[in-house]
Parts: sequence; structure tokens; C-alpha cells
Amino acid sequence: YDYVMLHLPFFGRPRKLSALIRLSETLYLGLQNTMPMHQAMYLAHKAIHNGYLKKQLLGACEDLNHGLSCSQALKSRKLFDSLGIHLLEMGEQSNQIAASLKNLSTIYQAEYEARSILIRNIITIIVMMLAVGLMLFYTLGIYFGIFSLFRGA
Repeated sequence: YDYVMLHLPFFGRPRKLSALIRLSETLYLGLQNTMPMHQAMYLAHKAIHNGYLKKQLLGACEDLNHGLSCSQALKSRKLFDSLGIHLLEMGEQSNQIAASLKNLSTIYQAEYEARSILIRNIITIIVMMLAVGLMLFYTLGIYFGIFSLFRGA
């Protein structure tokens, strides 16, 4: 169910972005407080509400404990897109992974807000079209009702 919710057309990406924002923010805060990455990942899995992503993050945490780097562990579990993985790799190379996570969170937040505005605008247009259609239906009903009165007389 949770996997399907993340891959729904039009509505799946905002759900995934919301989880990735929460994940990157939690990892960032953990690392800022000098928490080791595997502990930060374990803490972050508790902040994720999607069961599929939670399972993937726990798997990445295990991969991290088996010697993979953070970016490799997250890449193998397909938690982040290519941009996210690239930023994490750069953060690992420059020893600035916390800053990379913060930047990633900001990027995902901007995309989430843009998609939310788009969805809200589309829903507004659909509601307006339904309202106009309903008004047209009532208008035609009244028109044909009056027309049939004159025809019968």
C-alpha cells in the first residue's frame, strides 16, 4: 500500500517529497548534534510515516553498518533521486554531509511547495468547472421547463 501511494500519478511525488524532507532534516539534525550516521538513520526511520520508506531506511542503516558509505547505502535502497545521491556523495567527499543534507532538504521543500501550488490550482479549476457545469445543467432544466409550458399551452 505505502509503495503504491508513493508512485501514484500526480500525487505520489509530493508524498515522497514530504518524507524525504523529513528524512533529510532528521539526518541533518542528528549529524549536527554529533550523532553517528547509523544512529541518525535509525532515529530518522522513526520520523518516517510511510512503511515502505521506513523499511528501506532500516535496510540502508544495515548496509551502513556493513561498511557502505551513506550515499551508497541510500542509493542501493533507492531512497533519494540522482540529485540527492549526488549531493550526498559531494558531502561525503568534502566531509560536509550535514550541509549537503540541509541543502537537499531546502531543494525538496521548494519542489514540494511548487507541486502543492500546482495541485491546489488544478483542483480549484476542476471545482470551478464542476460548478459551471452544474449551473449550466440547472439553467437548461429551467429553460426546457419553461419551453415545455409554452408548448403545452
